[in-house]
Amino acid sequence: NNTLILYINNTEIMRKNITIENVPIINFLFPTKVSAAVLTIFRVNVSSIRNITSYKWDFGDNTTENTQVPFVSHGYRNISNYNLTIEATDSAGFKTSKTFTINVVSPKENVNSILISYNARISNISSKLNYPAWVEIKKRIDADSLKDELNALQRRYNAASSENDYVIIMTNLSGMSIPFD
Repeated sequence: NNTLILYINNTEIMRKNITIENVPIINFLFPTKVSAAVLTIFRVNVSSIRNITSYKWDFGDNTTENTQVPFVSHGYRNISNYNLTIEATDSAGFKTSKTFTINVVSPKENVNSILISYNARISNISSKLNYPAWVEIKKRIDADSLKDELNALQRRYNAASSENDYVIIMTNLSGMSIPFD
């Protein structure tokens, strides 16, 4: 609790008691570049001193969804930029919202950059998992199998000839879970 006092020319104009509350803070959303015609899992990161009890997702394409978890699946039909607004509500009823621009591109345009990014992430984590204490983590991540799957998708990408081929490859990439670090 604080008191706000407004002065103009050293004369008090207004005095008001205010309460400052800790509200949730939306830090980031991933991904913000997605492929048209591909179901994408969006994940939001929210900081809060309390539990987040609900998320409201407005995808900017006349569709909304409410979840109790910080992720949701959505597919955009058309290539364009969309404003995705997320509202998070905590257990005390405090709400916050943030809008992100989602760049929806053709699957063909997106596949190669995703393959490059995923391969870089695999290389990054593989180089860091050589410590004996991390054997169990290495088993769970199974970087070798992920690398094999990425190589197979790279071969399919090199042989692709239709938009549907790229949609299928992008769908497979979207289903992969590759740690950043």
